[in-house]
Amino acid sequence: ATLQLALLLLPLFFHEGEGTLQGTPQLTYKPSVWNGTNGVKHVVFVSVAGFSPATTLAAMAKKLIDRNNMDVKIDFFCYEQDSMEVRRILPEGSLHYFDHGWGPYPDDLRDEVNEKVGRSNVEGLPALAASMAQSYAYEVSQLWRFINKTSPDLFVIDIFTASAVDLCAHLNVPYVLHYHPGSLGFGFVGDSLASPSPISGQGLKELTFWGRLEKIWDTFRIIPKMISGPAMDLSKQRALVGLPDFVEPDKNIRNKVIIANVVWGFEYSIPMSPLFRPVGMYVDKDPTKAYPKTRSDHQTLRWIRSTPRKKVVFVSFGTEAMPSESHLQTIIKGIIDAGYRALIAVRKRVMEHYHITESILRLRADTCGSYSKRDLRVEQNWVNSNMVLKSSGVALFITHGGIRSFTEAAYAHIPIIVWAYGADRKSLGARVRDRELGSMLDPFTSNSGDVKKAILELLEPQRRREIVSNLRTFCKLNDVAGAGSAGGARVIEEVLEFGYQHLIPIFNNMSFIERNALDALFVVFLLTVLLPMGIISFGIQMFCPRCCKCGKKRKLS
Repeated sequence: ATLQLALLLLPLFFHEGEGTLQGTPQLTYKPSVWNGTNGVKHVVFVSVAGFSPATTLAAMAKKLIDRNNMDVKIDFFCYEQDSMEVRRILPEGSLHYFDHGWGPYPDDLRDEVNEKVGRSNVEGLPALAASMAQSYAYEVSQLWRFINKTSPDLFVIDIFTASAVDLCAHLNVPYVLHYHPGSLGFGFVGDSLASPSPISGQGLKELTFWGRLEKIWDTFRIIPKMISGPAMDLSKQRALVGLPDFVEPDKNIRNKVIIANVVWGFEYSIPMSPLFRPVGMYVDKDPTKAYPKTRSDHQTLRWIRSTPRKKVVFVSFGTEAMPSESHLQTIIKGIIDAGYRALIAVRKRVMEHYHITESILRLRADTCGSYSKRDLRVEQNWVNSNMVLKSSGVALFITHGGIRSFTEAAYAHIPIIVWAYGADRKSLGARVRDRELGSMLDPFTSNSGDVKKAILELLEPQRRREIVSNLRTFCKLNDVAGAGSAGGARVIEEVLEFGYQHLIPIFNNMSFIERNALDALFVVFLLTVLLPMGIISFGIQMFCPRCCKCGKKRKLS
């Protein structure tokens, strides 16, 4: 009840204005082709949330073209730093970079934000939102020029791209949302008590009474930080370009289709709106992806083949995680103590940021007393993780919790340990543990003994067979859902053909205050009427056995 009443007060922190885009007339956008009429459909994809979301959206766009069910023209907006895979996937001429530099914020600020996210979601997520708000005005201006020039039929927008969402809502441009993290509940309050916490990383087995109270407390801690920082920054940016602020935080996404890279069987089953369309997690099944392509790939593969079969533990931290020196030492020592060899893939920029290149070499020297030098390889260049995971020498995968890293390991049928560095990674780690696909360790409380224990438990022959069986089941379910790209393309085709008004629940047409007021009234009714009735009924059964016995007889008769 307290949580619902607090949500009722949220609109007091927001104001709504009419707003007009600076230097442009106010207009109502009308698509040239819509609701099944013939002609070329022009679809624009937008992502500023990082490498993996951009890659997943690009694969979805390519699949939309390849399916050839309708004549489609594709344009794709992202930052250059996130485009390495996008350039390979999309046809030439369809990719557009935002003009605001290499990325939405400088590398040094990106590293600082990633450090905060890794330490704590309560501190890190507001910092991430505030940093992304800095490029808001640049993105709005560029997208406005593009819309004014080309008149697209549909936008597909990563859900964290506030600039594109606000602009499309303001101009009545049709759009659907892409929800990349492979875990529900992230950013949604409605299931906050029914599913694991995306903030603390609680699993299904930890949803006790006290666990739920902890989730409520985490929510109260993060909301004021979001309101005082990122919300204020976005308000200033909106004023800068002439867009209005919004009374309801979820106003622009409540009645929109959400294409989600999730799959039932891995997710926890909770009621969801028909607007929410799970399409599976993206996986690239191109067999050539497992081939070595660079000098680093060939050297890494040669090192793996020199080891005994299934004796390598592969550790990768993706494009955003910031593992510290102590974390790397903990992981390496745990792997070698367990009797396995360690292959560590970590970005050169991270090593330089923490000044730990020499420390890693020193650690290698320290372990040479009882281990061979071949027991450790540190790769600072980009390495083909798909190739590594599908090689016969790899027994286990330790990941920072990236969704693409998890999916690649799942399709290679490799047990997983999630070294969860904040954001949605904790929530994904909880799912990996609860679905018995592997384990999860906390980087800030785990020691080398915990790493060793987790490795030996997961690779015990009987346990490993069970995990591999569970991974095979997950892969089948993911393929049925659409494996990310095909499932997403199907949803986009459906929206282009029929729109999505028929999917909107009646409940969604109520205002933010009305919906939460009803929830609050229901909770009050529960506490004032149903709970006392239950107590009275329980008392009667306890102190009047005859009534209870008679009742049972009547029921049986």
